[in-house]
Amino acid sequence: MPDISLIQLVLANVAIAAGACLQGVAGYGIGTLSAPLLFLISPALLPAPLVLNATLLTIFMLARNRAALEVRQVRFAIGGGVIGVVLAGLTLSVLSSKGFELIFGILILAGVALSVGGLRPRLNATSSTIAGAASTYMGTITAIGGPPIALIYQNEKGPLVRA
Repeated sequence: MPDISLIQLVLANVAIAAGACLQGVAGYGIGTLSAPLLFLISPALLPAPLVLNATLLTIFMLARNRAALEVRQVRFAIGGGVIGVVLAGLTLSVLSSKGFELIFGILILAGVALSVGGLRPRLNATSSTIAGAASTYMGTITAIGGPPIALIYQNEKGPLVRA
């Protein structure tokens, strides 16, 4: 791992804390806010440190909002997630560092396009499976997996989204 200065570590922690605050309020957003900032601070900070922090935060949020969790709805997203992580692993195994930077940028733009594109899919088994796969693929590579899942949960209540 390349040397990271103290100021870079401080900035990285501020970026992750800001993203965690957003995630705590909106139900997603740690990656959406923090990943681009971490990439600017040092590409070496992605994706592993942010994925670890996001996983821990998600576990805490699930514990807090467990009464709102509807397993029937998320089981398809979890199944899609298995597909997404396998595809992301294959992608990462063949990428050079420059290739990683390129795919990172492309996936960030794809996430922005999904977020602002006005797409309003219904929450069902098919959309949940596709969103789960896309979210896990994007999240594994860029640590920004929120936009695909956010699209299918955009009309749901806060506690359900945060769970």
